[in-house]
Amino acid sequence: MEDIANIRDNKKIGFAFPGKLAYESFLEDKKIIYIFGNSFELYNKDKRKKIFYEFDFNNIDLESLGINIPDIRKEINNWSTLWTRWVGESYRYEVFREKAIFHISKIIISLYKLNISCIVFHTSVAHHFDSFCIYNACKLLKIPCIYLYSIVVNGDLLPLIQTSTIESRKPLGENISNTKYELIIQNFITNLKDKKPPQTNPKRNKINTNFYLSIFFLFYLEIKHITYKILFKVPKNKFYNEHNFLSKLNMLFEQRKYIKYYRKLEIEKPNITNSLESPKLIIFAHYQPEATTMPEGGDYISHVDVILSLRLKGYKDKIYYKEHPASLMYLYEMENKISDITRVGIHRYKEYLNTLKEIGCEFVSQKFKVENYNSSNILPVTICGGIALERSLEGLRTIIFGQPWFKNIPGIIHVDSINSFKDINPEWLLPDYQIEKNAKIWLERTLSQKTITNRLKIGSENPFIKKANFKETQDELNNLFDILKKYYLD
Repeated sequence: MEDIANIRDNKKIGFAFPGKLAYESFLEDKKIIYIFGNSFELYNKDKRKKIFYEFDFNNIDLESLGINIPDIRKEINNWSTLWTRWVGESYRYEVFREKAIFHISKIIISLYKLNISCIVFHTSVAHHFDSFCIYNACKLLKIPCIYLYSIVVNGDLLPLIQTSTIESRKPLGENISNTKYELIIQNFITNLKDKKPPQTNPKRNKINTNFYLSIFFLFYLEIKHITYKILFKVPKNKFYNEHNFLSKLNMLFEQRKYIKYYRKLEIEKPNITNSLESPKLIIFAHYQPEATTMPEGGDYISHVDVILSLRLKGYKDKIYYKEHPASLMYLYEMENKISDITRVGIHRYKEYLNTLKEIGCEFVSQKFKVENYNSSNILPVTICGGIALERSLEGLRTIIFGQPWFKNIPGIIHVDSINSFKDINPEWLLPDYQIEKNAKIWLERTLSQKTITNRLKIGSENPFIKKANFKETQDELNNLFDILKKYYLD
């Protein structure tokens, strides 16, 4: 740590996990520290120097940091759903937790000695082990985190600032680009009215939904992964062992049994009368495991939790459940290449449906379209689903349980504001022009001149981006960091 012994006198901004374009954009900026899973990089003597985290207890007063080990462990336990996605060998979870606690402690010491005042994450949300560790260290040191969130409207990046838990997250609200959103939002709404899914959504096809092809690709990816590790001598992950081949194979079989059972139970046309007197709730499920439920769900990361909460708040009627179309996909694609299985089998299995049946759910098919029931008595419920944003733009209300970036748009009703579901307000079921009008205004004000062109490929491959946008992305990223420097360094 001698390289940073005297650096605390100068405040710095961290940039966590920068991709190639972002890395090259600030390569010679001494005020920006690159943060990675096991190390950070300083600009020193005309080059970036990598320094690994270490537990430097001799040169720092650890008491002054206020590191609370139970708080670190509690946060690791709270994120257990994330670990089931990546961490194999559950019998070694305590070993994993202990290593993680020690690693986060080392990161805390480094961030303190570097005098980091805020960190920009080259991702939409912390949802991997490395980004979680950085987030957790920031949370304990009260360092603001800025995430570059890929928005469903057009795939561009909206900076979100988070000062504590996910509940504190909100749009940064600073002008950093020249992009106006009035026409973009109108095109997004037109696409919805044409009954087409957002262009940024994952696409199902005959390959990624074929069970037998998924087994073939699993073999192929496993051989490719092992070969790559041998040829390039990739070091072993020192924190945890990934799910092995047999574990992933079991996920595929669990997912297949789930899909077959769901299709056996599903109904195409639920018997719903066009009446405001007896509102019907329908759960629009999430594609899991994904960040939209963990960590964006906040206190609600499971549909079982959501449905039980509805019952505990007095809702007695049947609850309809519609599965997310991406849950039918076995294979995950990135930049039009199959890179992994979706791991849906971790969260979807036959017993899951039996639990929902026992709670009083009825399952509707993919052919069911809620827009065909807009004038009836259906009220959608979701954790953080984009359907809530879409409905607001059409003047319709939606109940949410989570903490999406658009949670303050008119038309959204958070479950915490509802004391009881015994009597649902009939007005919640009716289209409202004021909601439609104000939602468009809110969205345009939130996005216009406040996004970054997504040449960084965060979240997904943006279908609207062209190579000509390369410099535009750099300029907007520079504008963001210039604003952060004025606010956090001056």
